[in-house]
Amino acid sequence: MKSRFSSGQVLALLCAVIWGETFISTKVLYLSPLQILFSRFLLGYFALWCLYPHQSEKYGAKAQWLFALAGFTGTFLYFWMENVALKYTTVSNFGVLVSVAPFFTVAVSRIENPNLKLSLQFFVGSGLSFLGVLLLVFEENKSLTINPLGDSLSVGAALI
Repeated sequence: MKSRFSSGQVLALLCAVIWGETFISTKVLYLSPLQILFSRFLLGYFALWCLYPHQSEKYGAKAQWLFALAGFTGTFLYFWMENVALKYTTVSNFGVLVSVAPFFTVAVSRIENPNLKLSLQFFVGSGLSFLGVLLLVFEENKSLTINPLGDSLSVGAALI
């Protein structure tokens, strides 16, 4: 009998579970945001180096700079904002605020491509998914605590 899931789907699910756990882990670790960030960087670099230990001749200097820029914005800035935000706001707030990231992705895509058509299904699906996040996060904790610094950094992380 054929498996219902590909290895890529299983790895994507594992990645989502680990990423979801980082909110809580960051909140309870007794390390500074920069210590957590540096530890994640070293762990990620070591893992990637184990998978591909030699330099690729395939990409030129310009591509290498673009990779470095993508790593800085997509990894360093995001996780720095996440780590600092979690020092000032609740995990629940961070989870809800960072769940708006797909909306930012669509907004940037729309700016880059004005001809992009957005369907009613997109808006309904996005609204329902955001409502689902709200229901999951605030199921038992019915109070909303607002911290301007932590919540602003959470939105910044979602934007990154």
